Amino acid sequence: MLKDKRKTIVFLIILVVTIFIVYFLNAMRGSDEVFLERNHRLGNTFGNLANLGQMAQDGNSIYFSSYEPDYYARLFRSDLNGNNRVLIVEYLTTNRFEAEPPEVPPSMNLPEGIFGVHMPFDLIRGINVIGDWVYYTGANRRIYKVGIDGINNQRLIDIEATRLIVYDDMIYFTCSYHKLHAMDTNGENIRLLHDNTVRGIIFYNEHIFIRRYGEIFRMDLDGNNIHEIFISINMSTYRSVYDFHIYNNRIYIELNNKIYSMDMNGENIVEISNVNRVSGEASIFYGNYFFYLKREQGFLGGERRVFHQVNLDTGNINRKNLNHTTATLYVMNNRIFFNSVIGGLHSMNFDGSNLRRFR
Repeated sequence: MLKDKRKTIVFLIILVVTIFIVYFLNAMRGSDEVFLERNHRLGNTFGNLANLGQMAQDGNSIYFSSYEPDYYARLFRSDLNGNNRVLIVEYLTTNRFEAEPPEVPPSMNLPEGIFGVHMPFDLIRGINVIGDWVYYTGANRRIYKVGIDGINNQRLIDIEATRLIVYDDMIYFTCSYHKLHAMDTNGENIRLLHDNTVRGIIFYNEHIFIRRYGEIFRMDLDGNNIHEIFISINMSTYRSVYDFHIYNNRIYIELNNKIYSMDMNGENIVEISNVNRVSGEASIFYGNYFFYLKREQGFLGGERRVFHQVNLDTGNINRKNLNHTTATLYVMNNRIFFNSVIGGLHSMNFDGSNLRRFR
């Protein structure tokens, strides 16, 4: 009898400790972009939004935009396999065409027709899904929101916007030379948070981290208490930080064709990997990975596209040939998505295997 009681007590102690560990780990992960997005605090992952935000996942649904030769921009919802597609929004694009893509990864050398000179000014971008609403930039590059069933599409403000992130009950966006603003989700209470060029935005530990050209700053959610974290001139160069990422309480940057990590104060900088890629080719940070495409010389001449997977924990790089060209990469449902130049939206595993057409 005494032995049974001891077993029961030991079991209860183990159970309590296990619950505490799980709770603690979840609390620590509370700032991770995937955790925030899946718990409806973030409308899309930072990597997806950095790549124009034309795809987003919400639970068992994927939202994606398309542009067809009939000059209509469309927003769809489908299941995770691309089936049961539902049209949410469509509109005739303007006759304004952009000379170069806005807010794409810097120095992106795109072939014509791939978000380049033949694409209209006001495609659907910046897709964020929170609760029963989809937020996006659409016609004339204004900010809209629409019900996930396609009902009650409404323009929130009459301001041309570029980047768009919905976090908790606030909309953060850039406009007017990429200055950072915030407003309520009904389009009211607009205010300026940062009066300088912002090229990237990440929310972490209830702070905003912003990327300018060669600098990274941290500030409060209301824009106050701005603090410089990193400036590339301290590394004997003033080059643009192509992209940045926060994972496991470390900041990761792509600079001078290399991946570096640093602590949250910009100190203890460590080189992770030499990616040695042409700036502007498709890439994305996600969790403990950096994915990118790279043009390489084929064995018998000619060029080939090679997909690379960089493990941010070890610096190891895995490679796989990919006979597709694309401007952007997205991550949803633990798979890589991309719109191939040769036609169609495709997805594959993180290691480049199991490639299949999404639609």
